[in-house]
Amino acid sequence: SDVVHPGTLRFALYPNPAVNKITIDFREPLTKDAVVRIHNLQGAVVSEYIAGAGSTVFTIENPGLTQGIYLVRVSANGSGTGSRKLVVTGN
Repeated sequence: SDVVHPGTLRFALYPNPAVNKITIDFREPLTKDAVVRIHNLQGAVVSEYIAGAGSTVFTIENPGLTQGIYLVRVSANGSGTGSRKLVVTGN
């Protein structure tokens, strides 16, 4: 069983590796708006999106990311934060 710490926001990220579309599955509806940030390996934010309250799935079409490894971090006030590694491959 997974150990879930308080303040951890759980989500699935697919497909991974991704080419030109990323889907984030929150598993249950967001209670508040969540900020989705995509960071490069240097830690800089390269993209930022808002997933609205009530969303269970959030899709990013054509995120404009070059081939490489990124960190997708989702944070929602009161629901905590979570992060997943994302691999982007060329098309």
